Parts: sequence; C-alpha cells; structure tokens
Amino acid sequence: MTNEKSELARIQAEDAEEFVKSYAWLMHDKRGRSIVQNIIDSCGCDVPNYEASLYAEGRRSVGLEIRNWLRENLAEQYLLMERERIETIARRVSLFAAARRIDAEENKTLKLEEAL
Repeated sequence: MTNEKSELARIQAEDAEEFVKSYAWLMHDKRGRSIVQNIIDSCGCDVPNYEASLYAEGRRSVGLEIRNWLRENLAEQYLLMERERIETIARRVSLFAAARRIDAEENKTLKLEEAL
C-alpha cells in the first residue's frame, strides 16, 4: 500500500509541475497573457454583483482562482499581464477621448454651418 501511495504522490507532483510549466509557457508571451487576461475578465472578477446568479458567482470564482494562482506561482508574469492590461485600457480611453473631441468639433462645425 505504501508503494501505491508513493507512486500516487509522485504522479501528483509531476502533474502539478506540468501544470506550472504549462501556465509559465502561456504567460511567457504577450498573446498568452492576453488570453489569460481575457478569461479572467470574462469571469467578471472585477465587477461586484450583489444580485448575481449562482452561475455568475461560479464564473467569478473560477476567475478569482486563476488570478490568485497566478499571483502565487507566476508573480512576475502576472504583474506584466496587469501592466499590459492597464496600458491597453489607457490606450482605449485615449482613443475614446480623441473620438469625442472629433465628434464635438464636427458638431460645432455643423451648428455653425446651420447658423449661416
């Protein structure tokens, strides 16, 4: 029985090591980090929902579990992923602000043309 237990422990250790290596490989590349970030975002981790369904809470739980695992096991890649996320959000906000300025200018031009 002890041989079976030690064999099971060895297999579990190998599986855990392979799991870490797989995530490390995925998080090594910006595209992989983007995939993981999209999964976490789609789980609604950053959106508190006080009236969430059990399904939504289950999704959120999975996202939080992935995020916490990354923080504990691949902290450097996790921080890089978060930095890239912030840069992406800032870029989108900047583009949105530019689009609003353009719209405002176009509206001013239209109103000025209508007044003439």
